[in-house]
Amino acid sequence: MHSFTIENTKHASFYIDKSIYSENVLTKVLYLFSNAFNIRLKTLEQKYFVEFISLTNVDWDKIEHEISQSFIDYKMREIIEQETHDLRKILYIKAFSNLDDFDEYVDK
Repeated sequence: MHSFTIENTKHASFYIDKSIYSENVLTKVLYLFSNAFNIRLKTLEQKYFVEFISLTNVDWDKIEHEISQSFIDYKMREIIEQETHDLRKILYIKAFSNLDDFDEYVDK
C-alpha cells in the first residue's frame, strides 16, 4: 500500500500496486473493512485506486495501520498457500487413500 491520503475526517484514499498485491489479496482486505466503510475501487493499468468513506469521523492513522497489517497478513497467507499447495494436495490424497479399507472394516 502506498500514497495513503487523508482527504478529511471521513474520507481517505490510497493506491495498491498490482505487481505486489493480487486482486485476491485486495478483495480480502477490503472485505474486512466493508462493514465500517463505503469502499470505492477503481482499476488502473498498474495499480488499484481505493477510497474509504466513513459516515463518522475516524482515526485514519489507526485505520491506515490496520489496512497495512491486513495487506501483509493476506499477502503472507497467499505466499504460504502457493508454497504449500502441492504438499497439502499430497496430504489430502494420503489421508483419503485408505477410505475404501475403512468402509470394508465398518461393514464387518
